[in-house]
Amino acid sequence: MTLFRYIYDPDMPQPKSPKPFFHPVNTLAGDLITSYRPHDHVWHKGIRMTIAHLDGQNFWGGGSYRRGEGYVDLPNNGSQRHDGWDAIDLDDTRFAATERLSWITQAGERWAEAWRG
Repeated sequence: MTLFRYIYDPDMPQPKSPKPFFHPVNTLAGDLITSYRPHDHVWHKGIRMTIAHLDGQNFWGGGSYRRGEGYVDLPNNGSQRHDGWDAIDLDDTRFAATERLSWITQAGERWAEAWRG
């Protein structure tokens, strides 16, 4: 049984703010607990971690909220890029990985980096 799949190099259009995600994620009983592109939020993909909006840049996906205008599609959809694995450890009872990530604006500027493990 597959507990989860991690997509670290997603193939999706820029307005969806591409970023790594977990999907499907299943319980030990085999029940699916994540969704992929629900009809009302097509930029949602399983489980992801990101910065939503930062200094006018949208790293979440979809439209950007503007007071008095609602959600507006703007050319500010950044992405989260998988830069590599620093460690992957696996034994009979444990899996651990440390990943390097960068947040890239739609204009191609690297704004932040992080290590996730």
